[in-house]
Amino acid sequence: SKAGHVSYWLLHQTLVDDKNVFCERNSLSHSEAISCLDLRSTRRSLPLLASGGHDRRVKLWSPSSREEGGIDQRWRLLEVLDAHEGHVCALKFSEVNGRLLVSSDMRGNV
Repeated sequence: SKAGHVSYWLLHQTLVDDKNVFCERNSLSHSEAISCLDLRSTRRSLPLLASGGHDRRVKLWSPSSREEGGIDQRWRLLEVLDAHEGHVCALKFSEVNGRLLVSSDMRGNV
């Protein structure tokens, strides 16, 4: 996809042939190239995706909900964090409970 956009793919449980894998959307975006992603997925809460890019921003995304209360395949922007001086090069959610997100930039800031 073009710079600053994320493509995500819907994978079925069994990948018998290439027809089962297709690009779902190119909806997550930054103003410049995206350099890192991390996904928090716990049984007790909805997934949360963090994206970091050359625009020096960390963005937090959550799946949007359909009117019936189910989750569809779209992501909505929850928060934009402008905390870095250089482009964001790494992101990681805590594996203990997923409540802590650590990010770093190319200038060595964490």
